[in-house]
Amino acid sequence: MSSTVGIRLEPEFSPTIPVIYTWTASYGHFVSWNSTDPRVVIHNATVRTVEPSIYWSYPPQDMGREKPPVRVRLVVETERVTHGGRGTVGYSELFIGWEGNDTAVVRA
Repeated sequence: MSSTVGIRLEPEFSPTIPVIYTWTASYGHFVSWNSTDPRVVIHNATVRTVEPSIYWSYPPQDMGREKPPVRVRLVVETERVTHGGRGTVGYSELFIGWEGNDTAVVRA
């Protein structure tokens, strides 16, 4: 049994200004967790965060069932500026497929 809370996702991006990461998944949910803070926070299929890394997982009640392919999107934006807008700094997506019913595999 794995001791992780899901598949860790982290952009290969080092911002020089404060940014917001918006993660969206077509199936499953996101989980915030790190080794310095033992709290595990389960989010929905969309989450906005200032932390660059997050975990993706799926509902435990779906174990043993066939699951759909998953598209995970990441949009990196600047924080809200005084005029109220944001600027997109970067965008990426990856795909997660399945080996058997329960082994998720990143297909990039």
